[in-house]
Amino acid sequence: MSRRTRGWYAVLPALGLASAAWGQSEAATGQTGDSTAEPPIELTTQQVVQIVDEMLDRIEAAGESKLSETSAAELTRLLEGVRARDLADPWLPYLYGRALTVMGRRGDARDQLRKFIETREGRSEWRAHRVLADLLLDEFPRLAKSYYDKAAALKQNEPSVLLGLSLCAGKLAEHAQAVTYAQRAVAAVGRGNLLYVSQLARSLMAERRWPEAQKEADAALELALAAMRSRAGQRTPLLAVDEQYRLAIEIAQERSNQSPEAGEHYVRLADLMRKREQIRVILALHDILGLVEAGVRNAGAKAPAQLLEQYAVLLAEVGRNDEARARFEELLQKDPSNAAAKDWLGRLPAATSDSSSP
Repeated sequence: MSRRTRGWYAVLPALGLASAAWGQSEAATGQTGDSTAEPPIELTTQQVVQIVDEMLDRIEAAGESKLSETSAAELTRLLEGVRARDLADPWLPYLYGRALTVMGRRGDARDQLRKFIETREGRSEWRAHRVLADLLLDEFPRLAKSYYDKAAALKQNEPSVLLGLSLCAGKLAEHAQAVTYAQRAVAAVGRGNLLYVSQLARSLMAERRWPEAQKEADAALELALAAMRSRAGQRTPLLAVDEQYRLAIEIAQERSNQSPEAGEHYVRLADLMRKREQIRVILALHDILGLVEAGVRNAGAKAPAQLLEQYAVLLAEVGRNDEARARFEELLQKDPSNAAAKDWLGRLPAATSDSSSP
């Protein structure tokens, strides 16, 4: 194996990417490996770019504001590995541009992506044009559109590009176009993607096509609720549900304004508002939990029983049941007479194999 390829394998494990690379090797050779074995084949630069693309897509899907310090440090380490391997690699500005995007350094990301698309490799890379357009969308929608158009020409019917074109059309008050692009994006990606269905609802609302907008907003809300149920105890899905309730409420309010004599709109509006408030209560509990977690962490072994009890109760209230159970059991070891711990342990559902995390 070349020193160049060894450099990549040195940084892949920290990002959980080694298994994907090894999986390709094992599939090609029929062999299985362990953490000490030499990979049977070497990765090309393009294979590495694909692996990094997939990782950054996952980070972007979670929202750039949610990139943890650990993930940022690991990503920086990976990119420094690329740089050390070959400073003149034409894909380096692309990788830096994508990484800087999820790190929130949007201006630097733009510069790197502009540099990349001026190269031979960059001119034909649709994703680079799309990511650059995403970065320009809020401030320069017309300029963003030119990059979306280029990406669309390079890869026809790509859902993320169609979504970008819909968002761009909406910012330019071309609402009919926004609907058309959103419909095409949903058709391309399927109706199971919250981001796309929600954008279609927003575009229809801007066109004042109220019944259709409500239908799509309801569909988006159901997707958000399903994700929340499947990821019980996590905060991010709750934020998505809160946003979809906000959208559904806005549409219901407009419909009630248009037809003030139609009482059913007020019934729907009241129901949506009540349910949204329930979600916001849980979000507030997550905020309080973050504070209490910090207190427990900082106090360490000196944490008072009252603080440990609050921590366990909050874990239970936000749905992190396995963690709550463990904390209540620890609390009972320190204070066998703790009534709250006994009560909660009797009410918590049976333990699952995996604990939820925020």
